[in-house]
Amino acid sequence: MKNNYFFKKQFSNIYRKASKNSEVTSQILYGERFNIISKHKQWIKIKSLFDNYIGYIENKSYTPKHHPKYKVYSLKAIIFNNQNKKTKNFLPFGSKIEEINKKKTTYNLKKTNG
Repeated sequence: MKNNYFFKKQFSNIYRKASKNSEVTSQILYGERFNIISKHKQWIKIKSLFDNYIGYIENKSYTPKHHPKYKVYSLKAIIFNNQNKKTKNFLPFGSKIEEINKKKTTYNLKKTNG
């Protein structure tokens, strides 16, 4: 089994221990690739493949299938819904995104869970 997964939420803290009360050692961004080291009930221990951080994230919001083609280069990329209206959600700088189809000035992207 190939152990490559992609994070599918805006971002999340990476904790030193499997607890939100633990020290935050880094963050993982939307579309970032990681390996699962071990699984616990509500937590997974991961190794981020971008910067090799090891720590815990909640056991949700990831997928083995993601084909990022673009990277967010603004501090916050605003997310619009299907009716082309702004949402409160955004993708942070460095997020890796996948295109579904391209129009003249917009890209349709896979839905985030953020």
